[in-house]
Amino acid sequence: MDMTHIELALTGLTTVCLLLMPVALLFLHRIGRELGTLNQSAAKLSEGGLAPATAATAQGAATLTELTDSVAEMKRDFEWLVSDRMIELAINMAGTGQSQDRIAQHTGISASELDAIRKIAKH
Repeated sequence: MDMTHIELALTGLTTVCLLLMPVALLFLHRIGRELGTLNQSAAKLSEGGLAPATAATAQGAATLTELTDSVAEMKRDFEWLVSDRMIELAINMAGTGQSQDRIAQHTGISASELDAIRKIAKH
């Protein structure tokens, strides 16, 4: 019995499929086991693994709050120091007879503050 090219091709493909089917089943079985392991790991993480992450996040937030408070305090200290130095400079300038406009322009102090400084400088 002579087989045509199509019959030979179909027989060859059937043979290849029958040989590869067990290999594919082994791979699918292994993938299934890996997915089961990953699922168990994910379940363990959701039960107890989030608590450390939540604690770390809370600790990071507390550290950030402390840092923000520290920077705000440093800013207040710096502003006080700068304003103190500007007042000293304004008093010295007023003591040397500088004009209010020049003192205000140089120090950034308002006219009402300059009036108070002039009164302080006299005493």
